[in-house]
Amino acid sequence: MFPASLRTSFLLLALAGTVDANAASGDPEAARFQRDMVAVLECRADPTINQTVGKALRAAMYGDTQQRPAHLRGWRFERSGDEDDPVTIIDMPTALTAQGVTTRRMFVDAIGFSIPIDGAQQARIVAEHSLRLRSSTLREPYRVWSRDVEAAGSAPATAVVVRSDGDGYRLGCAPSDWQRGEAASARHQNVADADDLAAAAECRATPEALERVEAFWDLVLDAGQDTWPAQVQHLASRDSDELYVATLFDPIRVHGVSTRTVALGMGLIAAAIDPDATAEAVRGAAMTAADQSGAEVWEKQLSVSESRGNRVSRSLVVLQRDGEDTLVGCMHGRQVKVDR
Repeated sequence: MFPASLRTSFLLLALAGTVDANAASGDPEAARFQRDMVAVLECRADPTINQTVGKALRAAMYGDTQQRPAHLRGWRFERSGDEDDPVTIIDMPTALTAQGVTTRRMFVDAIGFSIPIDGAQQARIVAEHSLRLRSSTLREPYRVWSRDVEAAGSAPATAVVVRSDGDGYRLGCAPSDWQRGEAASARHQNVADADDLAAAAECRATPEALERVEAFWDLVLDAGQDTWPAQVQHLASRDSDELYVATLFDPIRVHGVSTRTVALGMGLIAAAIDPDATAEAVRGAAMTAADQSGAEVWEKQLSVSESRGNRVSRSLVVLQRDGEDTLVGCMHGRQVKVDR
């Protein structure tokens, strides 16, 4: 999911995660370690503390269990995930509280160190830290909330990051500028928003909006998953890779029908809707029986133009596909003009 260089950059921070089981007993070393751990979890630890905690945890994870310090005994480390996206799960004998969250479990992955949180905690932390939705990935319905790169400014070396994790979320830290590079560049591209996508499917997009739609699909189809437009949740292909379908986090409306799915392929820019909403879409597109060319096909030609010897047509299309879904969109056709 993330490049190897990025995973290496986060190594020290990622290995920082445990709890102090002996702090309450008055052990000064345990109490100091607990304070350092909370500082790491709350993204306020300086590089020296991060390095010290990371070194202790590497020793606990990979060293002899019997030689661990007393306050690091009883911890369990479990590796999961695949080689390209490994995750270490750390279960602790005593709970730790950071950012108002109490937990006995932590995760270590490519971004860094995180703890599990629920939906209410996610909403509170996103609001308290002014985090914004950033990206998604094909691996799962996956979202990231973090601060603006510009807003980080001269902030501490690490910043709060919230990520989705199945039905829950994870709270952790990452370098304040971790969004720079390809992901930051992609986010700043002028890509289509919900209005542009709907306009393109309804054959009413301006040339500028169509350029943004093209940039949207370029990122979805050709860029890495971490640089997808923030509204994209999932990507699939159908019909022997001739049709690409992207699922959005938030719905758009096309001819009065709400959908979270947009499609591209075979000259068509479309939305994919429930087959039961086909009649509603036909009415919304102002089509009649005269526009129906088959049992499941409606087409209304809007314009024909000539460009460089080619004849280019633009048509509204509604295509019901064997009960799977219905494509509602704009067909751009091109035929070579033959002089007789």
